[in-house]
Amino acid sequence: MSFQGPFVRNLKVRLNAADELTISVTDLNGTPIDLSAYGFRAMIRGAYSDLDPLATLSVVVGDPTNMAVISWTAEQATTIANAVGRGVWDLYLDPNGAPDATSWLALKGDVIVEPVATR
Repeated sequence: MSFQGPFVRNLKVRLNAADELTISVTDLNGTPIDLSAYGFRAMIRGAYSDLDPLATLSVVVGDPTNMAVISWTAEQATTIANAVGRGVWDLYLDPNGAPDATSWLALKGDVIVEPVATR
């Protein structure tokens, strides 16, 4: 199976707010890929070169099974906002359930923190 990417998708993180992003995954022919046996890795860092992530995002298979739901907590949003105000993120898909030579970088982009006036 051939994959394309990484695709660029910026994340907007609102201060003190949990949120999620749902993506659909298909192969190069547009055929949905069943993600039920896949592993996922998604992290936010201040910069790609930072050793430690600011947040490790939750990723679960949605319904239908070619959907992945990427989410973060309000606490993680606050940590990101307080640390950098901006950052970077990426998402790896692991077809064999764990990182190996078949893993692929599916998404990456900037993280933009949206301040809120009402708290």
